[in-house]
Amino acid sequence: FGDDSAAINSLFMNMLSVSYIDPAFDRCSAAHELLSAIDVSSGSGYALQRIQTPPVAAGIHLLCRVEVKPKLNFSTRELADVHYRQEANQALIQKFSEGLPTKAKDLKCHSLLSKEFIPMALWVLSAGAGAS
Repeated sequence: FGDDSAAINSLFMNMLSVSYIDPAFDRCSAAHELLSAIDVSSGSGYALQRIQTPPVAAGIHLLCRVEVKPKLNFSTRELADVHYRQEANQALIQKFSEGLPTKAKDLKCHSLLSKEFIPMALWVLSAGAGAS
């Protein structure tokens, strides 16, 4: 193995497809908090992520375990598609900002625009028929 980010990405992609009983969403919330914490710390360096991946994986296993074997997806195709769309959105922001006056070109929210606003705006413009 040795690829901790692939393990974390697989956990993230498969958590919602695992069927376990959690009526108050306490375990679901705790599992997502674990993933969020390791995602935030992944920018701190590879060594820190290598140390944190096994406990996070074990914690998610304990929180979301089931009695039957689910059909898991080990493909990162969905994440690659999301990354590709985000890059396209960032290119769209760059083209848009080229046409702005000099004082207005200093946009501080490129990431927010590319992750949140543009996908929602494109979905609205497609009358809800486009891919999200």
